[in-house]
Amino acid sequence: MNSKKILNLITVQEYLNVPPFIYLTATDFEKIFVNYLEVNEEIEKICEEIKFTSGAFIGNDVSRILSVTDKFTFRLDIAALLQIDFPDFASLILTEKLAVRSAADNEDLQSKSFAGLYSSFLNIEGEVALKEAILKVWKSYFSRAAVMERLNNGSLNDGKRMNIIIQKMVKAIFAGVSFSINPVTQLEDPLIEYVTGLGESLVSGIVEPKSIQKSEFHFNPYLDFPHYVFDAIEVIKEKFKAQIDIEWAWDGNKLYILQVRNVTTLSNINKTFLKKSVFEWVYIYLAEDAEFNDLGDIPDYATYFRNKRRPLHLFAKQLGLPIPSAIILKFNRRGLNVANIAELLSKFKTSEIIIDAGKHLRQLIISAKELEHELFNLTTGDESEVKIIVIREYIKGDFGFISHFDAGSGSVICEGSTNGLLALNRGTSDSRIFYCNNEESLNSVGFNLAQGEKILLSTQSAQDIFGSVQLEWVSDNRTMYLLDFSKINKDNFQFSPQINNSLIISNGFASGSLLKLKTNDIVKNYSEAAVISLNDIPQYEDLNDELKNMIDQANLLKRPVVLCEKPYAALAALVPYVSGFVFKAGSVLCHLAIIIRENKIPAIASEEIYNHLLNEESYELNLFN
Repeated sequence: MNSKKILNLITVQEYLNVPPFIYLTATDFEKIFVNYLEVNEEIEKICEEIKFTSGAFIGNDVSRILSVTDKFTFRLDIAALLQIDFPDFASLILTEKLAVRSAADNEDLQSKSFAGLYSSFLNIEGEVALKEAILKVWKSYFSRAAVMERLNNGSLNDGKRMNIIIQKMVKAIFAGVSFSINPVTQLEDPLIEYVTGLGESLVSGIVEPKSIQKSEFHFNPYLDFPHYVFDAIEVIKEKFKAQIDIEWAWDGNKLYILQVRNVTTLSNINKTFLKKSVFEWVYIYLAEDAEFNDLGDIPDYATYFRNKRRPLHLFAKQLGLPIPSAIILKFNRRGLNVANIAELLSKFKTSEIIIDAGKHLRQLIISAKELEHELFNLTTGDESEVKIIVIREYIKGDFGFISHFDAGSGSVICEGSTNGLLALNRGTSDSRIFYCNNEESLNSVGFNLAQGEKILLSTQSAQDIFGSVQLEWVSDNRTMYLLDFSKINKDNFQFSPQINNSLIISNGFASGSLLKLKTNDIVKNYSEAAVISLNDIPQYEDLNDELKNMIDQANLLKRPVVLCEKPYAALAALVPYVSGFVFKAGSVLCHLAIIIRENKIPAIASEEIYNHLLNEESYELNLFN
């Protein structure tokens, strides 16, 4: 058991009043729930998927986790369990009101408190209510906000789970929080904030507290509890050899310590506690450098977006192409008021938007109507903690396409999909090829000659500005948006038209056993997630179990020919271990196709060949122009 919250209470109760309490850890939950280990195993698998998809499907994944937790089945009644393991506490269940508090291992750490993420419940009476509260507190470890925060901090898959404190309620006359160091001035002048009754109203921000600073306190026999609180702060600070804050309750006769925390990084204490609203934004692609840098310490992923896409958006603007809105937002929870949210939403015209909130939380597509709720999810219980995120318009459109300049012929070849640009790029959809200078070909995908000329001019001009690239577009109700580009090695691209319903993706010769892959949603989701590299082949140790298993199979077959339905981007991990690919359907311009060609691995998309090979054990692939 590594819960700082529990260990602090155990330490403090040796020399100050702490209400009677017990704590439940994984060992206890194995006794309480019949299927505790099985449920956790399922949860761990989903957490792994969340990590490897950078949270792109977090709404669905969190719902899956909570559905799994619904499988928990109590083994024993709580009274019987406590009678066995905690005989001195068991009688309190039927006679006293209880507090059921979260005590996760990652709460109240020196570097990060995770304040306000997890649930606690007060005034719990009776065994039925206690069971319900225990389950709710445990499940709060996997709330959307909690999962997002741990994912962003790189601790989602650390194997830790919720511990729970069950504590006798104090019939409080006054309750509050106190700091050994003033959180605003940073002077060692202890501060008390308190309310009448339970302290929950203070912690949750429902009631405005009263404040007392030690330097200004004079003993008052009619309000004597501050004297005891200040004394307790000094004692605990001396014992912990650190600056601390405490939650406490005063019942008229005694002071009870409910919780003790180390103050998180003193260098940030003023920033953390200063009651200031923060809500600033700039257009990430179009803002000048000075305006962009004024936001302060910009995350690396946001700098990457700007450095790569700002030149492209300026290029699109010169061509008269519409530019999707994209901003970088610096904010805290105090800044999330109605006026600020309304102003922010006015900058986006699309019904859906994309949020990139950190290195590990990327490409989260939500309804624009959900933005306010998602911003609250991204902020923890610390209302002043500042976040910096990127918000972009999501234009799926009715058609996504890629344009490629063929230096040999001087023409531009395009490949598109009605499933959108993301699906086309990541190899999860069917595609069709069309030509910019052919009216019949353009009409087949809903474009006219004028649009074909715009695509042709843009793609040719891009080669002079960005080098050898292919452009990535979305068409929405016949309006074309230039969104991104991909660097390519033009020497490795030799386009072959479709012959006999087969599409040659990469030329070459391969021979070997067949590795028949049955892809599932994990591979498809991983392919569409921001975490997958679109330029490099990922390392084995960085992969999830699903892809590692595929590589292990390939090694056993000694450079086999892969048989798979589509050129999923995630399959780039297999490139060093195989001799060729046969797809049922495919794309010649998707990201996997680029990597396959650059590594000189032959590949073809042919439904006829694919179906034939389902009953074969080996294959010789001979693809040359």
